[in-house]
Amino acid sequence: MLMPLPQKVTSTSITTIMSASEPEADESLAVIPRPTSTLLVVFVHGFKGTDETFLQFPQRLQHILSETLRGQYTVECIVFPAYEVCT
Repeated sequence: MLMPLPQKVTSTSITTIMSASEPEADESLAVIPRPTSTLLVVFVHGFKGTDETFLQFPQRLQHILSETLRGQYTVECIVFPAYEVCT
């Protein structure tokens, strides 16, 4: 929407022109801050543990931490590989 320029330019008229050219609140894009650091959670099990030791806990914790720390950290949860005995 173009507004006609006033004959006399004042700070009030400039503010009016600027605010008329800004998008409505529902049209603007949300700004999400960029994560600054990575939070790495490593699950280590004992010698008798398997890849299924922790079940779905690492994925659930990653989801909870990601939602809680959104915008501050990138969260990664990994399970250290099971110890394999070479025979």
